[in-house]
Amino acid sequence: MPSLKGFIHSSITRFKEISRGWRIDSKLTLLVYGLIRMIPNFIEQYYPNVSHIKKRLMRMLVRRAVIKYRGCKFQVVDDECLAILSEEFESWAWSHLKIPEDGVFIDVGAHVGRYTIPIAKSLNKGIVIAVEAAPENYVTLVKNVELNKLNNVLVLNVAAWRAEDRLTLHFSEYSGRHTVKRSNNFVYKDKVLARPIDAIITEYGIKRVDAVKIDVEGAEVEVLEGMRRSIEKFKPNLLIEVSWANAERVYKFLKEINYEIKRIPHSQTSSHFYLFCHAREDTY
Repeated sequence: MPSLKGFIHSSITRFKEISRGWRIDSKLTLLVYGLIRMIPNFIEQYYPNVSHIKKRLMRMLVRRAVIKYRGCKFQVVDDECLAILSEEFESWAWSHLKIPEDGVFIDVGAHVGRYTIPIAKSLNKGIVIAVEAAPENYVTLVKNVELNKLNNVLVLNVAAWRAEDRLTLHFSEYSGRHTVKRSNNFVYKDKVLARPIDAIITEYGIKRVDAVKIDVEGAEVEVLEGMRRSIEKFKPNLLIEVSWANAERVYKFLKEINYEIKRIPHSQTSSHFYLFCHAREDTY
């Protein structure tokens, strides 16, 4: 039997989740979602069909809700988005994403817009370029741009890469973990268009880049290689999620372009860590 302390903690967590609904209809949707989520594990173990139905209902409900995060509206793809669109998730990142009101921010691996939407809303004359390879994430990201009535976001349904290509995107059961790198933990796979950030910047006539966030589930080296010309020209600040397997190559690249490298405390997990990087003063 669950303890009283555990029950109270669970209830508080559910209340916080419900309170994140944008309006009453979304709050009620999240309430039903939370109640279904509380179905005990032992029932699922004895009745496997219950587990299947539970997952389907939760996914349907969470996609109907509009939640609020940093004063913005968001539709989501799955329940992982609820965790990602919370103040607790990567809270340290915002101190590294200071964009001038007339600046340009590039969000590589934009997902449903955790960074794209609030930053675009804060810009006066600036723009955000949001790059997202997964079609379902892309569609939701576009909806979130529309929900917040933003007209300064360019959303591109491509994978950032070192060259123009067609890549295999491996889809995880979690919307934030799809990858163009080989993966044993995927539900299905499909082909996606890949482009270098350099080519995108040239095509759209971008005249400055102030900051870039890169979260691409293991493809960070290829993304950096595909934007080397723009980094050397505009010298933007870089916030990069780095897989441990790629750490040496990422450090080598950043040292070659004379960037200062700082590992962010508390960002380390078993699979990755984050770097905040900026051009050294003698490169200006």
